[in-house]
Amino acid sequence: MLRHRLQAMADETELLRAHSVENVLIRRQRSGPLAPLLHLSVSDDPAENSKQGLTALKCVDFSRKQVVDMLRRLQAVAYETELLCVHIVENVLSRRRQLAELRSRCRLWRTLCPRVRAHKALQQQKGAADEATLVFNCNHKLIQFMVATCAKTTFLSASEIGFEDDDDEDADAQ
Repeated sequence: MLRHRLQAMADETELLRAHSVENVLIRRQRSGPLAPLLHLSVSDDPAENSKQGLTALKCVDFSRKQVVDMLRRLQAVAYETELLCVHIVENVLSRRRQLAELRSRCRLWRTLCPRVRAHKALQQQKGAADEATLVFNCNHKLIQFMVATCAKTTFLSASEIGFEDDDDEDADAQ
């Protein structure tokens, strides 16, 4: 869009220059290269002199209007050019800010991604350790239960059979 606006302003400026140069060349060709643009002649007839004076004033007025119009257009072109420069500077600055934000995001992702991977690996290791602890606790309880059951069974069997510990008899004898 900016490119189109710049091109339109350049075309208009070029057209103004060509138009004004073209008008001057046409006038000079009609009257000769070194002749004045307006042919005025002094006569004794006041009506003719008034007519020529009026024509000269109209020509001056028309030229003034053209100059004023060209100046307005040039001011508008200058204003648009300045606005475009401001917009371009703002766009460049906003792009720089966006690039800085993207750079910081990239740095964050570069540091964050390995941390996330390490966190996931640690979570997996923790889950595996929790499972191993659970299995160990189950096995430990099973072993304790079996030892307790074996101890009760062995104690009852020995007393039922009539076996007593030799250590107990030696302690009674003394």
